[in-house]
Amino acid sequence: MKKKILTATLGAGIGLLVLFVCGPSAIQAVYSNSTPDATIEQLKMRYNSLADRETSLPQSGRKLSGNQRAAIWYWLHMRGFGIDEGDAEEIDEAFFPVAVYHHTSFQWSNMWHYWLSPKESKDAALLLADQNGGPGVSKP
Repeated sequence: MKKKILTATLGAGIGLLVLFVCGPSAIQAVYSNSTPDATIEQLKMRYNSLADRETSLPQSGRKLSGNQRAAIWYWLHMRGFGIDEGDAEEIDEAFFPVAVYHHTSFQWSNMWHYWLSPKESKDAALLLADQNGGPGVSKP
């Protein structure tokens, strides 16, 4: 009886570990495969456009632009596409398990943030809208 409980517990633990490590990649693949390449490229260009002109905007415009860039950043990361990775914290990958844990935790955190964000932050059409009057986006 104790051996069955130990085996079941060990199996459940291994299953959770596999889910923790492989889950983000599987989820990102589903989102990525259901997204047209053109939309991804347009959002990358939109993100870079917002970043380039952000310094010339007034404070209120910078805040709106920053919020829109953050929404695009999470949208792209949800699909497994990195952007603006120069801002990411560098990880010492000398100790592989720690690097895997940190990377996987980061992916799960991004996914939860995306899933809990407002619906407008998940709509590619709204994220691509012109900041100066596009649908659902207020003027700075």
